[in-house]
Amino acid sequence: MTSERGWEILAHTADAGVRAWGPTPAAALGRAVLGMLAIVVPPERVRPARSWTVHVTAPDPDLLLFNLLDEVLYLHHVAGLLAHEVEVTAAGPPGSPGEDGGAWRARAVVRGETLDRDRHEPGTEIKAVTLHGLALAPEGDRWVARAVFDL
Repeated sequence: MTSERGWEILAHTADAGVRAWGPTPAAALGRAVLGMLAIVVPPERVRPARSWTVHVTAPDPDLLLFNLLDEVLYLHHVAGLLAHEVEVTAAGPPGSPGEDGGAWRARAVVRGETLDRDRHEPGTEIKAVTLHGLALAPEGDRWVARAVFDL
């Protein structure tokens, strides 16, 4: 299923995946987060009632994708975070690594609300982000993110 939203959910043996794209690494990252949480509850069923901010670093773009998805999934598990929209305001290698040694950075603002099982009727629960097929890389004139989730 191709989406004009910039992400699509992929079928995978006993798991689910997402492929997301955008003109920049930041756009692809944001759409990957939105696509991941859409497996649980589609964004059109979530109100933008509050915001969560996530900061991650990594030595390369693939692990940046993993770290961002993993951190957002953690917030979903502990705080019930659901996404209406996601904006990644910074991604990519800065001029020099920071104190933590990470060369790639992302700051994501997730706007949404907490899970209300009666109103949202959640779909599939995601247990974990996997490293299987994980990638964030340029393809032609856009960046593409791919991730598979353990259900």
